[in-house]
Amino acid sequence: MNLEKYPLQFKTTSALGSGDRLAIDFKNGDFMLNVRFAEKAVYNIHECIYTETEIDLAPCYAVNSNQNEIIWTLERKGDTVLVFCNGIQIIDYKKKAQELKAVDSCVGNWNPSIANKLAFYNDDDATKAYRFIPKRVYTVPTDWTGVKTPTELPVVDGTTVSLSCVSDEEINNGTRVVTCNPRYPEGFEYQSKPKCIRADGEVTFEPQSAIFVHDLLNPVQFTCIYFGLKVPDSVVWQKDSDPGVNLPDNEKYDIVTGSFDQNYRQRSVLKVKNLAVSDDGVYTCKWIRTKSSVADVSGTKTITVRTLKMAHEGAYYSTNGSVNLACVYSGKTAGTLEWFHKSVKITAGGKVTMTKGDFAKDTQTFSLSIKDASPENERGEYKCVWSKDDDRIEVKTEVYVRQAKILSDLSFNSRPYKYVDGKILELQCQFDGDKEPTAVNWWKNGNSKIIFDGDKRRMNTNLINLDHGVRYFSNITLEEPTNINDGEYICQFSFDDGNHANATAKVVSIRVNHSGPLIFFDYNDQTDISIGCSLQGDLASVGASVIGGVLTFNANTIFSQASTELKHKISDVSFKNDGVYECTFSLKDGVKFSATQKLVARKAILKPSLNSTTVKHLVSGFKVNLTCDIGGGATSIEWFKNDIKLTNFDTVSEVKVQSSDKLIERQEISLVIRNDNDDATDYKFRCRGRLSVDESPDTFSFNSSDVPLRVFPATAKTAPKDAHAYAGDQHVLSCQFPDNDVKTEYSVIWKFNENVMSDPGLTYDILTKRKFDSDGDALIETSFTIKEVNGEDDGKYSCSIKWKNGVTIKPPEAKLMVRSIIEHPQALSMASGASASLGCAALGDKAAVISFFKENGDDDTLLTGVNTNVTTDDQERVTTVGTLTPTLRASAVVYCVVQWDGDTTQLKSNSVSLTVLTVGIKSLDNPSGWVTENSTVNIECASDLLSTGNGGVYPEVDVTWMLRSGSSSSSYWINVDGNKVIKYEIQETITKDDKRISTLQVGPIGTRDKDVEFKCEVNFKTDNSKNFSGGKVSSEGFKLKIHRISNFTLASDGTILKGGFFYLACSAYAPPKYDVTFHLTNDKNSLDSSKYSVVYDSRTNGTAENPYYIQNYTVKTAGVALSGDDFYCSVQFNNQPARTSKHLRVITYYDCTKASISSINDFVGMDIAYEDHDGDRTARIVCPTGNDTVKYIPDVTGSHKEKAVCSKSTGSYEPPQLATCKEIHALLRGRFEQVWTLNKAKFSVCDSGSPDKFSESKIKDVLSKESDVCGAHQAVPCLKTKECTLDLTKTGCRWDDKTKTLKMFYEVALTKGVWSEEEKEA
Repeated sequence: MNLEKYPLQFKTTSALGSGDRLAIDFKNGDFMLNVRFAEKAVYNIHECIYTETEIDLAPCYAVNSNQNEIIWTLERKGDTVLVFCNGIQIIDYKKKAQELKAVDSCVGNWNPSIANKLAFYNDDDATKAYRFIPKRVYTVPTDWTGVKTPTELPVVDGTTVSLSCVSDEEINNGTRVVTCNPRYPEGFEYQSKPKCIRADGEVTFEPQSAIFVHDLLNPVQFTCIYFGLKVPDSVVWQKDSDPGVNLPDNEKYDIVTGSFDQNYRQRSVLKVKNLAVSDDGVYTCKWIRTKSSVADVSGTKTITVRTLKMAHEGAYYSTNGSVNLACVYSGKTAGTLEWFHKSVKITAGGKVTMTKGDFAKDTQTFSLSIKDASPENERGEYKCVWSKDDDRIEVKTEVYVRQAKILSDLSFNSRPYKYVDGKILELQCQFDGDKEPTAVNWWKNGNSKIIFDGDKRRMNTNLINLDHGVRYFSNITLEEPTNINDGEYICQFSFDDGNHANATAKVVSIRVNHSGPLIFFDYNDQTDISIGCSLQGDLASVGASVIGGVLTFNANTIFSQASTELKHKISDVSFKNDGVYECTFSLKDGVKFSATQKLVARKAILKPSLNSTTVKHLVSGFKVNLTCDIGGGATSIEWFKNDIKLTNFDTVSEVKVQSSDKLIERQEISLVIRNDNDDATDYKFRCRGRLSVDESPDTFSFNSSDVPLRVFPATAKTAPKDAHAYAGDQHVLSCQFPDNDVKTEYSVIWKFNENVMSDPGLTYDILTKRKFDSDGDALIETSFTIKEVNGEDDGKYSCSIKWKNGVTIKPPEAKLMVRSIIEHPQALSMASGASASLGCAALGDKAAVISFFKENGDDDTLLTGVNTNVTTDDQERVTTVGTLTPTLRASAVVYCVVQWDGDTTQLKSNSVSLTVLTVGIKSLDNPSGWVTENSTVNIECASDLLSTGNGGVYPEVDVTWMLRSGSSSSSYWINVDGNKVIKYEIQETITKDDKRISTLQVGPIGTRDKDVEFKCEVNFKTDNSKNFSGGKVSSEGFKLKIHRISNFTLASDGTILKGGFFYLACSAYAPPKYDVTFHLTNDKNSLDSSKYSVVYDSRTNGTAENPYYIQNYTVKTAGVALSGDDFYCSVQFNNQPARTSKHLRVITYYDCTKASISSINDFVGMDIAYEDHDGDRTARIVCPTGNDTVKYIPDVTGSHKEKAVCSKSTGSYEPPQLATCKEIHALLRGRFEQVWTLNKAKFSVCDSGSPDKFSESKIKDVLSKESDVCGAHQAVPCLKTKECTLDLTKTGCRWDDKTKTLKMFYEVALTKGVWSEEEKEA
């Protein structure tokens, strides 16, 4: 009983029962579910939950008006059983089992699939009236399109209900009758959803709402849905801008059309890409239905494409006091636009101006301009909103107002300019805006940036946070009153976004310019000097002029002239020209400008000496003497090396020398010269006299000429470096040291591991010499040669030099690592395919790559699978051990090769022999493996042996014979002694020709033994004393092949018909060049020639690669065998008969293409069309094609139909005769009448005596005119649609004076005929 498809329901009263138990046994044996009804309702799961658990019935009684009854339902859902009372779930057996932690005992075996047995264990005495018969009220689901049910639908489950369509224009294409079943979601059991479909088809779109596109970056797509009975041929898309032209599927449009589905719908999706305003328009989706002979259906969808954007990108910054915004609209239709500031609508007027550009070429620009913008009032969010009908677009931007200004005017005196003559210039600039500037810069004349140094040029800033932003001040002080302060000054507040704010001020500077208040002249290199000054400033711009200037020396006038520039040249300058020079300029407005200069002249000479010998090249650490003479005197003397002041000397001596015209001050120093650089350095030495004067806080200096000296660092030019050497090679270490260009005594020392190497001999040599390089520099060169490297040379080496004065050069030690093979592979023996370990070890400065090779003539073979282990000792020597576990099938000679990364040198080990023991299998009496039934085969297993050298052999072996059946290589191997079918005997193992031989005798062989494969497995026992690792070796497989029939198959081109053909193929399995004979029968003895004949046969003989013989037959049928005939294939091998492997059944049918059918009578132009399907044939009459006035249709009666079907099982048509065609004519005219009863008329109407207004001519005239009130054009539909014309000769009225009735009539001629009265009346 399937509880999922058919839930069990039964009813109990309040008494429940006296212990009756309902038990359900499931397929998995003793597993049983119990519900017992006694004083209480309880349940348990046998073999799972033994304790009976009470069922709470309160919820069950609460939902039932009759509280004495409970309707029970047992139902399976998925992998559990549910129990309901009065529709309320009270037990989930699997869930309960899990809650009671019974998973381990039973839930793992839970499988409540199909109940084997359902029984009440005590007597079931329930009466029929006591049985529960459920009823339900069913409603039609919402997705059953157009379907309706009978008005009243409370029915018993299993009742059938007839469905219909809501509208007469629709037809029901689904199930018309459904069965009520509570197991189905809708309550109805049906094969497919019933649905109603419009007969003529309809087109809808998704989405249904209007499509407005404002974002051109994303494509737009919509779906056209066809719903109808006829399958459309295709669908095309068109656009109103190019009527009649189908849209292509290209980079502009993606068109994806689905298949016609089982719900009679087909969808086509149009995606419009690379959007532009030109894509605005009406798109038509047209479904072509030409093949179905029905009209095409189509629908339209409108896309409106509009964009709105700000003319600028990003935020807008106002730095010139105005806000100017523009919104650009693009679209096919014009609309209205409004401006908003902080969500408040902006209106034109005052300082606000709005303009609207012309709408041209689908574009219109709207502008907003605000003057006198301030950071406090005009900053914030602005947006423009464009709207038309239901469409609305808005775009926003953030506006920031930044304002800079000079706070006050310059404090000029009565003159329109200000003299700046050594005075401080101060300017203050203020900024108001949205945030603190990232930088403040000052510029002079717009292009010369002022650099502030915190001393002579200072700037300070101050920040104040305001409600609308920030206020920022920049104050500058310039203490350089020269022409650099003259002109226009700009303060600029800079921001990362590039929107800077500027303010401008004008300054005029006039002053006396000269080379400085104090002139110090070093006459060591020159003897002449010019002294003087000039008046600087744009005097013309302020209307000023110069009277003249005077130059004085120590208050004595030198000369005067009417000029703005005074110059005086002094020749042969010496300390006698020391003094004060002053120049004064007078302006016409009475203002004077003057400046003074003091001249100080000095000279210094440096004289070098070094142990009374001139030296150009020195090694760092040697001492040199320098002497400095000062002409004119000095406050102090300083010494410099490469412009760096020297403060420490070995000795210092000072003396003053009086000459005829000046004082000479002399100082001599001695110092050790050092060079701590990596290479030789050219040093420049000089002395400098320093002089202090009262007129200046500065101390003046004068320098001697530079004295060059090249100093070599006390380091080796070359020294040994860490290196590696290969064992057996020669290795040389060398050092080079710098030397003075004057010979000095020295000694060279070589050390190995801190031991002095002073005894050259058989193992090493030492060579030292002095020479000059190509640059003329002196060198001392030494070398240490190891004649033949071995492992003992591994260690640290060093060289050093020491001069007599104690200067020493000692380079760092260098480490020499020796690379060598320290362990060679060892010879061994192994079983074929077994594992044996080869080892090779190397020592060096880093990890090595170890490879193993098998000798193979000139082209040795690399053995893969080397495992490497690397260790490092405390001397940083790296040991690399390579281990190879080869699996060899034959003996070989191997060796290892060691190579270090980055070096091409290889070290090769000694070659060793690996002896491999193998196993072979063969049959001496039947080597090919082909056998006949009842024969016996001897299979021999031979394994290799090794000689001990004293007449014995090893190793010991165990031999196991194994087999597997079938032709698949994936079959399992089993020991022959575990086989219960194949007969065999294992003979005694013997030793022969250095091999141990085990023989397996198999037989007698039966057909069941086909494709059985044998192999032997030899276990070579380990012998450590002979370095033999042992292992198991299996032979190749030896397969027994028995000749036999393998297959017999049937093939045909389709249904086999009487008189047709079918094909048989019989194949046999046998060795090549066998005598194989095939026999074909269909009654086990012969071929029934009255029914079948072989019209063609062919044969393919087997080969060694493909040992199959195939016989093909082409058989022609002469009769019909609806129940089928049996065919057999038999084969003889070398004249030994064998029976077929199986037989085939062939069923044949009648050929409906040979059956004839005719119409009840011939009709001119009528034809019969045929359609074939799987041997059956359908005949259908085809009537002639008509025209607008005549049509030909089938004339169907009760016994003569439009179609007839021939069954391949009968060979005849049903019904035996087709209907014929008939001719029908179109209706081309229509007559219509209206009758009016005019009982109260006091005169006749439409009569010769009628008033003129109601005369026959007047009424006929009214009837014939196109009027919006009355007449034929309002009464006859085809006149409204212009599908007919009014016949005036048959239009008029008649009056019956007796009955007082007026009859009006009119007749029309149809422009196109119709085929029924219903069409004509429509």
